[in-house]
Amino acid sequence: MLTKDSLTVGEKIKQIRKTLNVSQKSLAVDLCCSVSTISRIECGQIECNSHILKSIRQSLNIEGVPLLEGERFVFRERLYIWRDVIRDEAMDEADTMQKKLSVILHLPFEPDLVMMYKMFNIELLLTQKKTSLAKTALDLDEGIIHTMNSENLYHYYYNKGTLYMIYEKIEQSLAYFLKAYHLDVASLKKEVSLRFNIALCYTRLGMPYSSIMYQNEAYALFSDERTSLLGLRLGNNLAVNYIFVGELKEAEQLLNKYLIRAQNINNNRYIGIALHNLGCMYFKSSKLERALEYFNQAFEYFPKHDNVYLENIYYKMRCLIGLKSFSKCKELLLDTIEMTKAHKEYFVLFESLTHLMSLRDEQSCRYLKDVAIPHLVSTNKYFKALDYCDVLEKYFIKRNLAKKALEIIAIVRDVYKKMIYGTNTP
Repeated sequence: MLTKDSLTVGEKIKQIRKTLNVSQKSLAVDLCCSVSTISRIECGQIECNSHILKSIRQSLNIEGVPLLEGERFVFRERLYIWRDVIRDEAMDEADTMQKKLSVILHLPFEPDLVMMYKMFNIELLLTQKKTSLAKTALDLDEGIIHTMNSENLYHYYYNKGTLYMIYEKIEQSLAYFLKAYHLDVASLKKEVSLRFNIALCYTRLGMPYSSIMYQNEAYALFSDERTSLLGLRLGNNLAVNYIFVGELKEAEQLLNKYLIRAQNINNNRYIGIALHNLGCMYFKSSKLERALEYFNQAFEYFPKHDNVYLENIYYKMRCLIGLKSFSKCKELLLDTIEMTKAHKEYFVLFESLTHLMSLRDEQSCRYLKDVAIPHLVSTNKYFKALDYCDVLEKYFIKRNLAKKALEIIAIVRDVYKKMIYGTNTP
């Protein structure tokens, strides 16, 4: 069987022509030559010089495809440039590049480049949130993963990890990202995006120490010349994990840096995220009035019902409770609880705030201990769970309820184990 390396240029042209269902006669008409000339070119009896090759490329509409030695490497680089554009979410440019690069599909003798194109096209679909199309494409490719080279297998695992992250199946997502991470692909050893996604999975699983480890790997490889959007994601996620583990000075430095960067490129969402995270940082340091200032600023950058908007309003109310501004908090709660009735995670969160304002009621303490905290732990919201544990522990100690305080201390110990070792910790 002839391979791409043993095929002559004429033989490659013949395969492309047949793939496109173009006859020798039709090509000959376009080139103003005889059918026998086309036949001799394809058989290698006539040398395919640059002038002839240019005319054939134009006629078959395959300009830019790799036919000569060295062109394959150039086309591969174009594919990676396309992937970087996709990851920077420059969708118009990505769509334009996709149309130009799709000509590779007509080259049956370039299976690795064809598969790479397909993998990056799936990444485009995932970025566009066309998850059903992406899933269908990945399911089709699953049957041929044993034929993929390690480079394309890496991209397949990366896409599967992304798909499961969109589906909120974080453990499955992490498993696929780690499969990609452990593949021995020399050209991809310095991939920042993969390490960021692994770190993001660990963040979502409530494991900040593991997240920080992979984020630091990503930071060591990161260059400001790469996509600015990735930098914003990387900086904010690392800052969140620093907040979780109490490294507040490091968190503040990162958040201020990336707030300025988001403002410089007019990225409103990441301006809002940075402001929200600064609020969380000041909440963690018990500077509640300062935290409120940041939460109030962040609101204008998120639409209602957006998850970050709900997080922001939750922490605003949590600050108000800490400042004993119960009447203001109750006003906000009336609207918010109604808005989140269909969203169990946030409904429990906002319902728990009503109980935080009435700790003297034994039923409220029971709700926080037996409903809110277990729910938060089961959904990996350890930061909030520890906050409630801290409130209850201080309350029980103040009221000389030593046994109940010890029960909370045991919960805290269990939460920290999960943060370090994961949810399967006994």
